[in-house]
Amino acid sequence: AGATTPTLKAKLPFSPGEAITSIDTDNEGQLWYTTFQPGISRYNPHTRTQHDFKQQVPAPETDTRGATLFEYHHLLWIRMNHGGFGYYNREKDEIEYFHNAPTTPWNLSNTVPTYIALPEGVIFMTTLRRGLEKLELLNQRIIKHDIVASPTPFGANETRALLWDRVSHRLLVGNKRGEVYHGSEKLFSTNGRIYHLMQDRKGNIWVSDKDKGIFVFQPEKGILSQPLHTVSSVYQTLEDPRGIIWIATYGQGVKALSHGKFLKLHGLPQNTYNKVRTLCLVSHNEIWAGTTDGIL
Repeated sequence: AGATTPTLKAKLPFSPGEAITSIDTDNEGQLWYTTFQPGISRYNPHTRTQHDFKQQVPAPETDTRGATLFEYHHLLWIRMNHGGFGYYNREKDEIEYFHNAPTTPWNLSNTVPTYIALPEGVIFMTTLRRGLEKLELLNQRIIKHDIVASPTPFGANETRALLWDRVSHRLLVGNKRGEVYHGSEKLFSTNGRIYHLMQDRKGNIWVSDKDKGIFVFQPEKGILSQPLHTVSSVYQTLEDPRGIIWIATYGQGVKALSHGKFLKLHGLPQNTYNKVRTLCLVSHNEIWAGTTDGIL
């Protein structure tokens, strides 16, 4: 973990006191964030300018908060808060509609709870139709998969987490019933609500469960650990270059885990910045966190 002790600092370059529901950076160093408002905002730390983006959304999402970004070969895909999906046009400084503009004949929603974009031109996503959509950009083909065939138990096709498992070379899907699937094969269940999947440098998969805390799954052995009960309401985990696992909890703030032990964090007053939904690695030694009290 290194000789230095991690320190948390409050950084509010815009809208002081505004609740942040997600935060990320692109390859050009621009900061993207969401609040409780629909859409997404961009902050340029070099010019200190801020821009809000929003799309027309026929059926807004009220349950899933925040945004998700994927960037490959200078193409930045963005899922916005409460609905809106597309790619960022840097020349026009606009987020273009992808397959779901209001005038498009395609019968797909631009309300996307979760998705993953692959460099090969394939996008997996879930929309208000539930199930799993596979979009092949080169072939202009869309395939819809139900995670669980009908009759469907509550939450079975409501996806919160997607991860490409680089060890087993397969797509993992986590749903609201606390189940993780590869295709129609159920790999394991946490009996909670899975909100995020993260694979560390060793290939282990960290499962963030809003109800049960954290689990660790070993893909090669097919073994799921017991939950880490010292943390609860976990929304996301992130591994930094030193191998420290950072944990976003809703109620216990930011946690840092190294070699199985929690590190003592310094730099914040008591009883603030405790409700954390999202984390972002900005540089080698800098982690940003989006909280209901602003940005850390």
